[in-house]
Amino acid sequence: PVTFYYEDGSIKSKGQYLHWKKPIGKWTYYDKEGRIVSTMTYTH
Repeated sequence: PVTFYYEDGSIKSKGQYLHWKKPIGKWTYYDKEGRIVSTMTYTH
């Protein structure tokens, strides 16, 4: 799994890659307050 962060250190998104820059499975996106703003499910 991969976690991306905003500049202030709060979590931006979490998910995983199949290979480089190829998202796979469920990704969760957060706002700067830590609330979930969206989820996406990627298939190949």
